[in-house]
Amino acid sequence: MAGPPNRPAGDTRRRDAAFVLPAFGTLLLLPPFLNLFNRGLLVFGIPLEAVYLFTVWLALILGAFAMTRRRAGAAEDPSPGDDG
Repeated sequence: MAGPPNRPAGDTRRRDAAFVLPAFGTLLLLPPFLNLFNRGLLVFGIPLEAVYLFTVWLALILGAFAMTRRRAGAAEDPSPGDDG
């Protein structure tokens, strides 16, 4: 079952994505994943672990931005029967 009959399938997908994004981000920031990058390597003079943290952080921000833009675009589209 896709959800309530009055809710479009795309809305359910957006809601699911809004749940998965922070859950996936939290998973990526847990110590088992952080320890993979704790090697003492430097990238342009910055520790690899810090590069990983800020990359994940930036990816989460961009993902949230993309989801809100897509949702705002869907909300601005007028329905076919709406004249004004």
